[in-house]
Amino acid sequence: MGKKRLFAAMVLLGTFIIALTLTACPNSTGGDGDLPPLSKVSALAVGGAHTVALKSDGTVWAWGWNQYGQLGDGTSSNRSNPVQVKDSEGTAFTGVSAIAAGGSHTVALKSDGTVWAWGLDEFGQLGTGFDSNTPVQVKGSGGIGFLTGVSAVAAGGEYTVALKSDGTVCAWGSNGSGQLGDGTTILKGTPVQVKDWEGPGYLTNIITITAGNYHTMALELVDISKPRESTLFAWGRNYHLQLGDGTTDNKTAPVKVKDAGGSGYLTGITAIAAGGSHTVALESSIGSTVWAWGSNEFGQLGDEIISGSSIPVQVKGAGSVDFTSVSSVAAGNFHSVALKFDENNVPAVWTWGSNEFGQLGDGTNINKRNPVQVRGSAGVGFLTGVSAIAAGYNHTVAVKSDGTVWAWGRNYHGQLGDGSQVDRNIPVQVNIP
Repeated sequence: MGKKRLFAAMVLLGTFIIALTLTACPNSTGGDGDLPPLSKVSALAVGGAHTVALKSDGTVWAWGWNQYGQLGDGTSSNRSNPVQVKDSEGTAFTGVSAIAAGGSHTVALKSDGTVWAWGLDEFGQLGTGFDSNTPVQVKGSGGIGFLTGVSAVAAGGEYTVALKSDGTVCAWGSNGSGQLGDGTTILKGTPVQVKDWEGPGYLTNIITITAGNYHTMALELVDISKPRESTLFAWGRNYHLQLGDGTTDNKTAPVKVKDAGGSGYLTGITAIAAGGSHTVALESSIGSTVWAWGSNEFGQLGDEIISGSSIPVQVKGAGSVDFTSVSSVAAGNFHSVALKFDENNVPAVWTWGSNEFGQLGDGTNINKRNPVQVRGSAGVGFLTGVSAIAAGYNHTVAVKSDGTVWAWGRNYHGQLGDGSQVDRNIPVQVNIP
């Protein structure tokens, strides 16, 4: 195993030679109170140990681990505050409509339907043929031309997935567990089309995609007037039951996710998130409930059971009360996140699972098997008014409705963006230098 691959694998597994003791700073809202906050953020993407933000003006900002140039600022220096992503000429990279972050690479979708990537390409995850510390356009199938007509992107540990405007899906990069969905386990350096779940042809009618460390999920909706008939597909690694098909076998092509009884298929899903070894889904037609499956070693399934599950189980609050009114979900390596409306219809953040580095944001370092509410700044009250959430391997990030960004959890590489390398178990505000 090469040095690049060994280090990437260490980060992917959340294993570091040097461990920091998590320190709660109840009187601090960031690394430097004199720095202005990052603002006007419309979307977030979180990788293994780096964070990416898309601003409303179409520019991209990034911070955290940068050994392979995944921050896109033309360097390989880690950053504990946001830096602007630059093009190869050193000017601002603009016109971006969506972003995704993998273990050691970053992906951007431009408004013209083209895809750009930067960071490590050792496994073909950039789709460019070489590493880059600035954005490079992703090539087309077979390396001919460029990939176009894309409507959404997702980034896994060492691979990338794109949803095209015609409802088909393509992927490229590492494929040892079948996570590219092309029926093989062969690495692909340029996009290949995901196969259909049965028979010849390719997967179609897809409206949402998400990528975990080594598994991929896609949501199909054949008839927009019948959301209850939506179907969830999965492929890739299944050692931890993360595909939800009732088996432990890896799948090199899509399979349907089973329902809670295991006899039918899961339907009515409107949002999905793939984590390190588990999956979380939002079922919004009946009380906006959350379902999860896969590994549950740290309580990331949120249902108080100890073992994992190969079929969906419903996330429950403490005392097995219903956990409802959820609008979006995210999944980290061993933790899960939900944006939930409280009794006053105010959106707040809830988390569960591993909490070794404070990634649950509840002011403790104790794992939780049921959702707990994220504390507010300086540990006072709760974090509310949130419009978007994202989860990395061991840290969590949220955008508030005012466009500011807040983060908590592991911070060894500066991925919280508060100007420090101190882990936080309550939210701190992301600042720009």
